[in-house]
Amino acid sequence: MVVVLRRVASAEPEGSSRSWRSLLLPNGYPQSVSHEYLRFQCLDAVQGLSSYLRGVLTTQAIMQGLGIGSASSTSLAATSAWVYREGAGMFGGLVFAWLGGGRFDAEVKQWRFFADVCVDAALTLELLSPVLCGDDNATCFTAVVCVANVLKAMCGVAAGATRAAITSHFALVGNTADVQAKEGSQETAVSLLGMVLGLQLARVVDAHRELGFAVFVVLTVVHLVANWLAVRSLVLRDLNVGRLSAAFEAFSDGAPLSPESINARERLILPHKFSFSVGCSESAFDKESSHVSVQTEQDATDKDNLCAIAALVFSRQEQASDFVSQLLGDEKSLPQLRVPDAGWRVVEKKKTK
Repeated sequence: MVVVLRRVASAEPEGSSRSWRSLLLPNGYPQSVSHEYLRFQCLDAVQGLSSYLRGVLTTQAIMQGLGIGSASSTSLAATSAWVYREGAGMFGGLVFAWLGGGRFDAEVKQWRFFADVCVDAALTLELLSPVLCGDDNATCFTAVVCVANVLKAMCGVAAGATRAAITSHFALVGNTADVQAKEGSQETAVSLLGMVLGLQLARVVDAHRELGFAVFVVLTVVHLVANWLAVRSLVLRDLNVGRLSAAFEAFSDGAPLSPESINARERLILPHKFSFSVGCSESAFDKESSHVSVQTEQDATDKDNLCAIAALVFSRQEQASDFVSQLLGDEKSLPQLRVPDAGWRVVEKKKTK
């Protein structure tokens, strides 16, 4: 048995004391993580801070809706509303994880941005709950905050699932645990900063109520822009439906088929031009819907499936071969081809005599 020990490269000389950045950055940075790591984490910190500050504003609204400080409100009513809110979030998270569990790995960027949109909608509902329901409509308030917490739960499920895939992408030298640990440290630092700024913001808004909604809108815009730029900065190496569709479009336009070029073309909101299914009863290309169906053999590899898809999309075999060779470059195989698996009928490879 041969045992191979791999050491994570260190950016600091041996014997030197740990620098301040080892508190927030993975050991061996920048060699130990992908090149877009710092940009993504900085933008992630900005969006996290904006969410924390908005949470301060929405907490005030929720406390008001629960009747805290009101002589007509009872502790039982406030407790009941809080329990319903938490229960709705838990149930919604379970259902959402059940419905979307198989899709998070294949569409990391799209689900990550979806999570951020969900939390924006949830915080907006919470802020507006006293306005929408008035002072004495406890049933309306409970319903609104329950919906908001379901949206927050959906955000937690989608963000948590995609975060695991993003962390694995960032870790280049088997340091997934270290990257994840430093992600937690960064979140803690942002939360501490948010606590300090949040207290000051609460005082300002309490003295000038009319500023609350305006500040919330500005922070929401900052949150959406930061998340959009963060997700767009990711250069993921596997081929999902969106990146494979973008690769065909880039090849048709004569653009390079590098990971950076393909990721830049990937759509986060609008539908992709092409759609794919692998494992179908027969191979076909529907030009009207741009849907490619590929019949696979039992021992087919991702590269085999890619070649079959390219042969159907392009009218000439030379084009298909050129596309595959440009896409893979010096790579002998694909990291992973994530396209929907029809899964109904798989054709066994015929043995030749």
